[in-house]
Amino acid sequence: MASYPGPKVHRPSRRNLGRGQSVPKPGCNVVVTSATDVATLTFDVPVIVDGDINLVVAGGPVFVSQEIISNTVVQLTFDAALAGKTYNLGAGDPAISTFQGGSNSSASGTF
Repeated sequence: MASYPGPKVHRPSRRNLGRGQSVPKPGCNVVVTSATDVATLTFDVPVIVDGDINLVVAGGPVFVSQEIISNTVVQLTFDAALAGKTYNLGAGDPAISTFQGGSNSSASGTF
């Protein structure tokens, strides 16, 4: 038989927030690596991927497919080699969210 009230759960008080404010949602960091024509995105927390991730690669490679390896690893396949190309993943990509509703941080660099 369930007891009432349930166990205490620590949540920020919404009464202390100002008008239009909401409880902050934790985000996630991402590390991008590559092997030939496959870019591997590794997140520091489990994420939900809903749609294609918008990883922009300069210099011509075109996105072909996406494969979710685990809840923290996603592989993106391109039609050409990624060596020497620059990439950019914008913060708050709509295809990436954490289980708590947060979004990703930005990532950029060279493969």
